[in-house]
Amino acid sequence: MSTDLPIGNGNVVERSGDLFRSGADAIAHGVNTFGLMGAGVALGARTRFPQAYREYRGWCRTGRLLPGGAHIWVPPAGADLPILVNLASQDRPGPHARLDWMTEALHAAERTLVELSDRRPGWRLALPRIGCGIGGLDWSQVCPVLDAFAGRVPFTVEVWTPG
Repeated sequence: MSTDLPIGNGNVVERSGDLFRSGADAIAHGVNTFGLMGAGVALGARTRFPQAYREYRGWCRTGRLLPGGAHIWVPPAGADLPILVNLASQDRPGPHARLDWMTEALHAAERTLVELSDRRPGWRLALPRIGCGIGGLDWSQVCPVLDAFAGRVPFTVEVWTPG
């Protein structure tokens, strides 16, 4: 793991390494609303969190998860797993993420994440450069959105890049 590197207005820290080994209390990533987690970080989440994937897929199939929404999976009590936050940043697979949907998805997840963090010191949310890989968004536009989100929440927001 690298040293923390503040980005934006300093509300977000960037780290390099394996997102899924971050040790964070919650991991967020972008998803489509087709119920597929077939590539990129989403595929890693699908592999590591099969229960979360099944629940997310059910939400998609029943129309409960729409672009700009969020599906938050809380692991069973006693499980040594982080919370998984599926942010619906795109409607279908491929380079179809939209900045407005990503922004809305963060807002949709915000209250629940604040409640789950219980304002505990040291609580951390880790995420990739959401929407900037397969989703097709530009990091220069996404970074200010994450920075604003991080400025509103009482926990640390970490952006992880492969290292």
